[in-house]
Amino acid sequence: RWPELAAVAAELRAAVPESARAFELEVGARLELGQAAEVQALAGQRAQRLPGDLAARRAALAVALRAGDAAASVAGERAIVESGKGGPGDQNNLAWAMLFAPALEGEAALQAARRAVEQTHERESAYLHTLATVHAVRGEPAEALQVLRKAVERSGPDARPETHDWLVVGLVDEAYGLTEEAAEAYRRVAPGEPGDGLSSHALAQRRLKALAARAPAGRP
Repeated sequence: RWPELAAVAAELRAAVPESARAFELEVGARLELGQAAEVQALAGQRAQRLPGDLAARRAALAVALRAGDAAASVAGERAIVESGKGGPGDQNNLAWAMLFAPALEGEAALQAARRAVEQTHERESAYLHTLATVHAVRGEPAEALQVLRKAVERSGPDARPETHDWLVVGLVDEAYGLTEEAAEAYRRVAPGEPGDGLSSHALAQRRLKALAARAPAGRP
């Protein structure tokens, strides 16, 4: 299916080079086929032809995301946000990508996450989850729990924690010095979708490694 879709979308793109929809269809199909280099090339060609084009920027970002390239993701999302063309999703993605940077830009991440939540009137569970995670990483467990409750409430009629919510729980446990409980919470975060290099699971695994590195050596 994906090879056929990529071929059809490529024909559409060739017929109407400016079409964002044709470009996005081809990009999506090629990403599913694991053709990151081809997508990067297509993004570059479109950016040259249409400077500042949002579809080209997001295609390059998709490649960075799949590669788990936090630096490229932060730079790309920041460029979109600063261009004035982005929406709340870009604010959210910028804040989330910042969580994977070697040194967290805490205030910038918090402001971006807040803007995403405010612009959607606290209706998007995923954006609330990002804001809760940012609070937790910043060492603000009370605020993190308050926002996490809202995220769970918005997630669906059952209002039950989802697997990624355990990341926030683990971070809050860490903030209170409950390392064993934190490790247990991190282990409950399931792997993300294929191709998501900056998932809650990836962040949870990073925290588990940090906890293990800090653990005292056992007795011989």
